[in-house]
Amino acid sequence: MNTHDNEGGLDPALTALDDRLQALGLKDLEASVAASWRHVQEHVHERQRLRPTPWRHRFVVALAVAAPVAIVAAFAIVSLGGPRVGPNPVGVPSGAAPSTVPSPAAPTQPVSLSRLAMWGQSGWATEAQTGAVLHSGDGGRTWSPTTVAKSDLTTFLDAQHAWAATYDDTAVNSWTISITKDGGKTWRHGAGINLCCAPIQLLFSDPLHGWALSVPNGIDAPTSIAFVWRTVDGGLTWMDVAASARQILPLGCNRYSMTFENAATGWLIAGRCPSLFLAATHDGGLTWHRQAPPAALPAGVVETWAPTSTSGQSPNIVVSALDANGGPATPAGVLVSADGGLTWAYRSLPEVPLDAGKGEPLADLGRPGDWWFIGRSDPAAPALYHSVDGGRTWVRTATLHTKGLTWLDATDVNHVRIVTDGGKLLYSTDGGKTFAEVDPLTIG
Repeated sequence: MNTHDNEGGLDPALTALDDRLQALGLKDLEASVAASWRHVQEHVHERQRLRPTPWRHRFVVALAVAAPVAIVAAFAIVSLGGPRVGPNPVGVPSGAAPSTVPSPAAPTQPVSLSRLAMWGQSGWATEAQTGAVLHSGDGGRTWSPTTVAKSDLTTFLDAQHAWAATYDDTAVNSWTISITKDGGKTWRHGAGINLCCAPIQLLFSDPLHGWALSVPNGIDAPTSIAFVWRTVDGGLTWMDVAASARQILPLGCNRYSMTFENAATGWLIAGRCPSLFLAATHDGGLTWHRQAPPAALPAGVVETWAPTSTSGQSPNIVVSALDANGGPATPAGVLVSADGGLTWAYRSLPEVPLDAGKGEPLADLGRPGDWWFIGRSDPAAPALYHSVDGGRTWVRTATLHTKGLTWLDATDVNHVRIVTDGGKLLYSTDGGKTFAEVDPLTIG
């Protein structure tokens, strides 16, 4: 049927109704509706031929049309489970986002972590084998790969700024520094720099000012330091500033490391010397001035490790006396300064910092007053300690029945993450009392 024939005397509303019925496409009811419609047409034509239609007949016509329409509407509601709505249904403000259909989950696969640095729920890690730089926004459960698929040394300033040094196979002793300031979404590459044989440290005090340190043959050696480079533009260009450092460094030391409180003030430390070596700079590393060894150090040859520092704070330096076998002996401790590095005090740690002199101490001393440390006197059951007064007193919070632990990172007094030897995470949200094991995954 088609009311578009526009029979004389038919109401335009009925024509619109027919359009709606045609749009529904309900073929099973069409025959019934068509028969009713023909009956209406015949009745209307007959009444028009004789006389004007009284109101009672109009009512009959309306009822004859309404009955099949009601049936069609009821059938549509039952079939579709309710009325259909457009992108802006009744009751939803204009511009409101429509409901979304969940998209398929991004593919995931296990990943083995090494270094870790978190700020709240966001932060960085490197993949254990390749040094690939990863970024997480959910506390470390899932990690997004970045375009830096391989690196030899990384440093992280905050959840957005990171740098990665990668050896350039196409040139002798050339290293490329990759730079991101948006959480790894985009990276820039600075000019290649000669870090000699291997960089041992890459650090930044702020997004612009940074330093790179390397030693001969990639190891700590008695031939003194190799290179110190400085950047003032975030790593795009570098300047060799090692000349002054070489002039004052004694021979026979190793374990060189640097730390900077800000763009100007920093320290250069070396251990396993006849006496602890400590030098300061106040011009960003252009010149260095040797300082007297701190008082109250352990007797004997002192081992030092890369200091922990926070921008605007003097560093905290873990040191230990060496035993006859070259391993750290009790007591081990931390050098701290309350006057900008002019004088230093020694605070004991509750245990030896590592097992049999291997690896690095597992400590997070970056926040004033909130220190974490893992003692490994018993390698099969390392102990986690917490201090809320900058190492003056310690509380043992947990015994970790995990032999291999490689990294410790705490974001505050409650949230602690530890990387295991297998690259998994132990995560605590109750101040290090209990830990859940997390299998980190890469996504995308």
